[in-house]
Amino acid sequence: MINLTFNIHRYALLTDVSSPASIGRKYILSTQGCIPADDSDDKMYENIGKQLIEEGKFKLTEYGILVVNDTPFEKVYDGLNFPEYHYYDSFLAVDLEHEGKKEFVAIAEDPESLNTAAERLGVESPEDCDVTINSYHVDMEPIIPAFQQILEVEGVIKLSQLASELANEKMDWAKLRAVADYSEVRSAKNLNIIADRLDEFVYIPKANDEDDVGRYYVNDYKDGNVYSLCIDMEEYFDFQAFGEYMMEEYHGKFIEDGYVCVSDYGCGEFLDELEDEPEYDQGEGVIMT
Repeated sequence: MINLTFNIHRYALLTDVSSPASIGRKYILSTQGCIPADDSDDKMYENIGKQLIEEGKFKLTEYGILVVNDTPFEKVYDGLNFPEYHYYDSFLAVDLEHEGKKEFVAIAEDPESLNTAAERLGVESPEDCDVTINSYHVDMEPIIPAFQQILEVEGVIKLSQLASELANEKMDWAKLRAVADYSEVRSAKNLNIIADRLDEFVYIPKANDEDDVGRYYVNDYKDGNVYSLCIDMEEYFDFQAFGEYMMEEYHGKFIEDGYVCVSDYGCGEFLDELEDEPEYDQGEGVIMT
């Protein structure tokens, strides 16, 4: 049944056989998935229908006429290892491979499925497999380099635990990446702590200097204190000096793609209580690239 599901495009069930044109139109719709809405009178469908009738490539069933096209039947399921199938919008999924066999696992939604997949692959632990990130939610693109490094250094089980913790959160992934860079956080446990307290930080994307920081606080900052300035006074205001002051006051730091500091109501003291990061071999670099 699994192999049949993956080969369903080979079949067309025709219930309207009132004319060769209706047969041809339904056949194309079933095998190609769509047809133009305004070409019901196209002569092409009649010719296709006539050809199907002449070739006799159909079988009468109680549900209608079943036609099988020339697409080869692909055996994707061997009775043990399930093929890749995105049956919902997966938060994070990986491929487990061992001795030429592969399992697709949505590790955030069902962490226990890792062990089940490893068992089907004939190994004791998913850590005994070659693991690669297969897919992820499109909004997560900024944090994937961090997830990749957690996978390489701490393993797929740690990555799965982290993904499960973050899967249901409405996360600003670009900000999480930036704060992790600011905090020099690498491990799954520390990244989860940072994610839980992300609102204690301010992230200014693409800020390049103190002037950008000063202008952000005057023109765009919405949380905590409001630093307002009459528009007529802007040409007399020293945004760079104000930015320098805010950097010193709130422990700001420029990162690769912007600026991060603690917020008005965030002290950032918990950063000193984070666990020691795992040791990285020379050349592995930092978590953010």
